[in-house]
Amino acid sequence: MLTTIHSFWIDVPTCNLVVIYQCADGTRPLIPKDEGMGIMLSSFTSREFGYGFVLTFVSELEYGSNKEGYWTYDNMVLQLEDCIDCIKCLYPDYDFMFLFDHSNGHDRLQPNGLSINKVRKYFGGKQPKMRSSKLTLNEFGPYHLATSNLQPGMMQHMIFDAADIGPFYFSETERNNRKFDKPSGKKVKEYFKKEQLISKLESDGMKVSKGTTRKKCQQLCENRGIATTYLIDGITEGWVGKQKGSFQMI
Repeated sequence: MLTTIHSFWIDVPTCNLVVIYQCADGTRPLIPKDEGMGIMLSSFTSREFGYGFVLTFVSELEYGSNKEGYWTYDNMVLQLEDCIDCIKCLYPDYDFMFLFDHSNGHDRLQPNGLSINKVRKYFGGKQPKMRSSKLTLNEFGPYHLATSNLQPGMMQHMIFDAADIGPFYFSETERNNRKFDKPSGKKVKEYFKKEQLISKLESDGMKVSKGTTRKKCQQLCENRGIATTYLIDGITEGWVGKQKGSFQMI
């Protein structure tokens, strides 16, 4: 028995509010994506069902760090799961194939995956905690020395262990003094996140409309006498258990 396969193509276009000038010859310049105000749509299209099709699996997102965020792998997976649940129920006798391009909103590293994009220069901070990696000759280049601590075939660990010497750019005294976390003796001001501000406003009896920016939420809270910041005890980071940073890696 032959199985009919319906294929779907998924893409995420953006719509920007921009002014496009027309040249004298009637041509218009191409406008690239930017970080200004805009709306992003994630939708399905197929030969059999058309654009968006009857089930209207179109997700709309006003993108921006102070808006509704950005389209990520998590958004894509939830939308795909909803679509699959429905079409399996409506068309149980068919198989379906979904096609995605390799955009940033469609892929994802494993939580401890190796990536230099978010690694800072020195240890600690908010950089990701990455897994260990087995070194090959490719990582050493033409300047490899047989006397180096790390050699091809060894595992390079991205997190400092208590048995390690510590950051090479510290003196011995600094390595001993900065080995473990300790209180800095100072208070550090932190800002409430947008979701927390909205919760505070709604608890105060105010309905916050969709798409309200974080800055606007802060203003609304301040007008109502609601705190937008809080204090925490400051910490001076030690290097044990912390990410090494690019200075310490090959």
